[in-house]
Amino acid sequence: MITEKDIRKLHLKYSTGKSAQISFDINWTHSLIVKEIAMQFTKKLKKRGLEVNEDMVKIGALIHDIGVYQIWEAESSNMRNIPYISHGLIGYNILIKEGYSIKHSRFALTHTGLGITKENIKEQKLQLPLNDYIPITLEEELIAFADRFHTKQPSFCTFEEEKRKLEKFDSIKGMKMDLFKKKFGLPNLSPLINKYEKWHIKTNILLNNIIREQNKTQQ
Repeated sequence: MITEKDIRKLHLKYSTGKSAQISFDINWTHSLIVKEIAMQFTKKLKKRGLEVNEDMVKIGALIHDIGVYQIWEAESSNMRNIPYISHGLIGYNILIKEGYSIKHSRFALTHTGLGITKENIKEQKLQLPLNDYIPITLEEELIAFADRFHTKQPSFCTFEEEKRKLEKFDSIKGMKMDLFKKKFGLPNLSPLINKYEKWHIKTNILLNNIIREQNKTQQ
């Protein structure tokens, strides 16, 4: 049985480098928020009589962004450039290496942009192996959709904002947002905004200070 404590340890293991604590705090808190949003959807679906694996949803929400640490570490070191779009595949490979099942690891692989197709990779010249990275199970779709409502900048996002953002890359993704809205409904973000307001303010101030210091050193 995979516990939240186990996954937290995994996040701590991969949040390395000089900004390890900051990276961990941002990614772990983002993952907890996505879990709370995903559980709102899960409860709605269960009320409608649909079967949803709650344990898979919770685990999927907490592990979906495990690949982000390697992206951030590469950015901070300036030694190599790893495209952000690859963080799902990186996360999938990490989870497989750590002994997670393919079913669990696919949450990392399939959540980005509500899924990435071979056509997306070709047309947008994405730096990914030519495969489909698409959510298939109900739980995978649920995590991919829940993830659209919070970013690691960090901030909450509205449905309309995310739909417009995705449509810039692929009009079909806008249709997919509408489909998932019908399927899962929309989350109630108000209690989460209140709950995490102080954390958002503190984290944004911290990130702005880091960016300011980086700009000074580059001048």
